Amino acid sequence: MFSNTSFVDVIKSAIRVSPLSLIRLACGFFRSKIAAIFLGVAGVGLLGEANQFFLLVTTIGSLGMVNSLMQQMSLYRENHDEKNLELVKGTVLTSQLFFLALFALVVSFAFKPITIFFFNNQSPDFSILILIICISSPLNVLASNYIEGFFTAYHRFDLYIKASSIATILSLVLFVPAIYFWKVEGGLISIITGELVLFLLFLFYVLKIEKLKNVFVFKFDRSIFKLTFRDGTVNLFCSFLAGFSGLLLRQMVIKNTGEFNNGIYQFCLSITAYYTPFLTNLLWAKYFPVISAKRITDETKEIIQNTFLFIVVASSAVIIGLLISSELVIRILATKDFIAAQKYLPFQFLGDYWYFIFYLYSIFLLAMRLIKRYLIMWVFYLGLQYVLAKVLVVFWGLTGVIAGYSISSMVAGIVSVYFFTKVISGRPVVIYKGIFTSFIFVILEATLTILNITIFIKLVLFVAWLYWFVRPIIGNKLKNNITAV
Repeated sequence: MFSNTSFVDVIKSAIRVSPLSLIRLACGFFRSKIAAIFLGVAGVGLLGEANQFFLLVTTIGSLGMVNSLMQQMSLYRENHDEKNLELVKGTVLTSQLFFLALFALVVSFAFKPITIFFFNNQSPDFSILILIICISSPLNVLASNYIEGFFTAYHRFDLYIKASSIATILSLVLFVPAIYFWKVEGGLISIITGELVLFLLFLFYVLKIEKLKNVFVFKFDRSIFKLTFRDGTVNLFCSFLAGFSGLLLRQMVIKNTGEFNNGIYQFCLSITAYYTPFLTNLLWAKYFPVISAKRITDETKEIIQNTFLFIVVASSAVIIGLLISSELVIRILATKDFIAAQKYLPFQFLGDYWYFIFYLYSIFLLAMRLIKRYLIMWVFYLGLQYVLAKVLVVFWGLTGVIAGYSISSMVAGIVSVYFFTKVISGRPVVIYKGIFTSFIFVILEATLTILNITIFIKLVLFVAWLYWFVRPIIGNKLKNNITAV
């Protein structure tokens, strides 16, 4: 059974991390609108490619060690092992800085071929800006792939929220004039300035919980390096594969359907990116560090079960709401030139539903150090997505690329559900019923959107979902919790 107290705790944890998500959502909406007005559809697609490239570069530079860093720091702090805590911080920092210096040296000699390869000669000559992005990647690595680990391991996600919120707002302030005066080049410059702001703020707030000498620790331990590098190699490979696959999919869209559809594709991806933090911030703030430190206990089983339930209910609510108001969302976030995205969003959201279930399971695998299974799951998922997109784009164009994402996410999500119910206690029937009942409603809403059915019928269907599925769950949880008190 799902623990009533634990379920309420999950809701409270989600509410505590929601301010950052709301700020990112609002700033993301405004950023999207500004980019749509000043860059147009093709420009938005090109800027999306640049962002994807930047994420790929920082993923490589971090060596994928951040998850292992958070996991080991959580474990050593739980056991009050100060010696190994210092060693893991020093080993990860030293390794990342050494590799970043080596990587910057390589990029400085090959930045032009790299730019041509990733941008397919579709853009103006951004070689120098791409070089600057690569050289400035240490800012992102130190902020999001090192210092962030302190906030998680020390259970001070409140400081992470403050730093990230301020950085998001300041980055938007810098983004608007950059786009206005320098168009796409300005967007690239804003990536660099945004990372500088994030690094300085993370540094400011981490010094509230640790001394500077305990943050930037320069030590090296071979055994810890082997452990973090082994885990990091898997994370690095999966993250690199995801980023590289994303760039290949964008090139596939441009080659088969044109630059306009690449902009539409970027817009669909950005919608998902805007609401994703509402779900994933909770997982990294509580779910991952607790399971990493305590492994499988009665307490963690309850957390897993109730987080699972929350992800299903919350993602369904957001997706159904977006499907109901898709046309309005497009007009708010972009311009009328992007209205073509409306027919692609249902396929994107169908994939999102299962992706979040798969993502939840993949974080569980990381926390439990089931590295091989984690690797197999991600390689299988990304490989299937690319193959399906490659085949379907020939017949359905952009719809085929997004359908590839939907199908691969559904397969990975169903496999995740199967393995999850073998690990956690409780009643698998309840889990299966919740997942597939919500998915049926999501499919119905998506179908109504594709057929352009009146919004009234969509609203009726949404109310039906709330009444038959959400009401009994939430009502029973709150009732039982009040009784317990």
